[in-house]
Amino acid sequence: MKIYFSGSVSGKKLYEENYLAIVKALQELGYEVIYQYLFQATPEEIATKTPELTVRHERMITNWLIQSDLIVAELSYRSFGQGGRKFLMLFG
Repeated sequence: MKIYFSGSVSGKKLYEENYLAIVKALQELGYEVIYQYLFQATPEEIATKTPELTVRHERMITNWLIQSDLIVAELSYRSFGQGGRKFLMLFG
């Protein structure tokens, strides 16, 4: 089973240990977890992306969501992208 793990890129400084603990726990249960982008992206990169890169980024995440059987989200920190992605999965 594939799980897409999501968390706030902006909140990574405060919650990175939580993110890693969740990913590790899911992997130990035998799940394939898609999460790498969360740890590669920075708030600065996201804020300064061109429209073309934004579209490419959203398509990449949408493809990961479509491939996933389940979404796990750590929502302790505000995030502008989280709500839109949940809407996509519920009604897309």
